[in-house]
Amino acid sequence: MSTEGGIFPMWSPSGREIFYRSTSGMMMAAAVEGSSDFHVDKPRVLFEATPYENTFSVSPDGKRFLMMPLIAPEAAPTQVHLVLNWLDELRQRVK
Repeated sequence: MSTEGGIFPMWSPSGREIFYRSTSGMMMAAAVEGSSDFHVDKPRVLFEATPYENTFSVSPDGKRFLMMPLIAPEAAPTQVHLVLNWLDELRQRVK
């Protein structure tokens, strides 16, 4: 399919294309013909996929992709609250 590598391949619902992520983060498609000889056309770029998670799904008509956007990790905490003798305070409140 690709001389440059790729990850997460998935057949289109029609079986006439294969979709995959290039190692540079682009969403790719390659047309496939499987009559007597197996033939794959040169892959083409569909769109930039780096803002999305690697895994994806293809709609039944093969025209849309379901992809989760990457979510930025939470920022490191800037404060720490230390509570001393919390068990003693809890016991007093429960009595």
